[in-house]
Amino acid sequence: MATMINIKCKECGEFFVVKLGKEKMFCTKNCKLNNRHKLDEIYYIEKNCECCGKLFKSKIKENKKYCSYKCSGQNKKNVSREERTCLKCNTKFTERIKHERKFCSDKCRKEWQIMPENIEERMTRVKESVFKKYGVQNTFQVDSIRLLAIENMKKTYKLNGVEISKNNLQKIEDNRQKKLVERFDNIGYIVLEFNNKNIKIQHPDGHIFENNSAVLYQLSYSRI
Repeated sequence: MATMINIKCKECGEFFVVKLGKEKMFCTKNCKLNNRHKLDEIYYIEKNCECCGKLFKSKIKENKKYCSYKCSGQNKKNVSREERTCLKCNTKFTERIKHERKFCSDKCRKEWQIMPENIEERMTRVKESVFKKYGVQNTFQVDSIRLLAIENMKKTYKLNGVEISKNNLQKIEDNRQKKLVERFDNIGYIVLEFNNKNIKIQHPDGHIFENNSAVLYQLSYSRI
């Protein structure tokens, strides 16, 4: 049989009976709510959210300024951003304070950069920076930098007028040959050999012929 004990209600002071091991501080739900309201008056204050203006309760020791995480995040966003005017088109735009963006779009930035006066200004800044760091007007006047640049230029090749590194040159050639093989396989031809810019192909009927790879690639679309 369960053991019953008498407990004094923390709110109204009346005694009530409960089972041992299931002690309560309040005799009724109303006493519990009344006690909570009293504690709220002691430990909580009502204030308006600094973001949306909504009335909310906050612990006095925490002194919260916002009613929710959403309002807190929105305020941080507003504080960390500012309105700026595009240097090129004078359009108003919003950007983070810590970012140095001065244009509303990449188009305006590129158009502003190619203006003669701005090109001259950038070149002047670069010269001043180089002189401050190396004591010369041009980095190629520094022996170590000039020799390094010469070595790097020796490692480059030209493909269609564009300089690329030796490793990239081989990668481009491998990809080109792979595409050619896949293309001719799809229409029933077999690639036998690559010889510089020429390619040796076997026709489905067994006939073997060789021609410029670019020419054959174009002809493949009309099923040679």
